[in-house]
Amino acid sequence: MILRKTLIGGIALICIFSLGGCNQDLFTLDIVGGKEAEGASVHINGEPVGKMDKFGDGGSRFVGRLPHGTLTIEVKKQGYSPYRETITVGADEGERYVTLKLEEEKGT
Repeated sequence: MILRKTLIGGIALICIFSLGGCNQDLFTLDIVGGKEAEGASVHINGEPVGKMDKFGDGGSRFVGRLPHGTLTIEVKKQGYSPYRETITVGADEGERYVTLKLEEEKGT
């Protein structure tokens, strides 16, 4: 059990380093979506970082602390087209807000 906890902790540290390192200042990324985005997975630079949680009476939200720089945000949910956006966050920015709407995939 101790080995498993150490391995999981090590993986978490690797993820932090892959997003830009521990010595950088962080900013808060606040992603807000509609009810359709609830439960969708959130990826930053190709790495999963969390899910869109229920927020308010008909919305969803993800909040995370990330390093400044250029980041590609991707939000994915089965049955919907992925949302993708690349943002550049300057060192002087403390927060960045992103609003999204997932579109249902069209049948073929």
